[in-house]
Amino acid sequence: MSYKPADRYDLTSFIQSNTRFQAINIWGDMLKIADAQPLDSLSSVFLTNGISKLIIVVNAGSDLVGNITVNGTSVNRDTGATTGADSETITINGATTDNTGTDPGGYTQWDFTNAYITSKWWTGAPTLDYDAGAPLTITDLDVYSCSFHQFNDMPNIKVTGFDINALANHASAAIYAHLYSVKPTTGSFVDVVSESDIELAAASVLSGRYYRLRRADTGGLPLDIDGTSQGIFANMNLERNAQAGDWTDMSIYLHAEQKLVI
Repeated sequence: MSYKPADRYDLTSFIQSNTRFQAINIWGDMLKIADAQPLDSLSSVFLTNGISKLIIVVNAGSDLVGNITVNGTSVNRDTGATTGADSETITINGATTDNTGTDPGGYTQWDFTNAYITSKWWTGAPTLDYDAGAPLTITDLDVYSCSFHQFNDMPNIKVTGFDINALANHASAAIYAHLYSVKPTTGSFVDVVSESDIELAAASVLSGRYYRLRRADTGGLPLDIDGTSQGIFANMNLERNAQAGDWTDMSIYLHAEQKLVI
């Protein structure tokens, strides 16, 4: 197998000004929509969702091998067309490893191995239901609404850099930024990992100065992404103790390239 020279496929976002303790999510995010719910022959999990994939984190149960059926309205992501009374089977094979914690700024930092993800995009009020054909008994699961960027569904993407350039308007402002990958693996499994972290503590920041922050060879970078099924999103946590507008003229760059098979 050979490749032609790489095509650039960069992403740029711009934040004019922020309010204090603001979390800005770009290119997608994860939002918990169900917490510590049981799912067995006597219970379903009822959700309220925008338009996203669903990520299921299985924490505990007495039988964790079987199926979950998702029922509701699915969305064709390319056309926006909806399909009512749709369904999807999620194969469960064990508990999720949840290493989610907090970064040095006290913000949540997601880390899931062998969570479970839907192949379809769901909207409205989907439910997770017991599958009598492949029964299981879950006593504790969490559900996240997850949206993420897939580079226009392009394969063979390599993310090579994560950059921020911003002006600090006040001393002791801070930045805690995390670039995440969302990688379905085999079956219904998915891993969500912080691949690159840009952390600028308040003690290091002076008022009226520009800060150029770049990560290109740390953590999970360079990062290989198959945009036909995998993707990325970033959390930008911007803070200070009192003033608003601590950061202005903030440019955020994600540098990527695509190598096409010839």
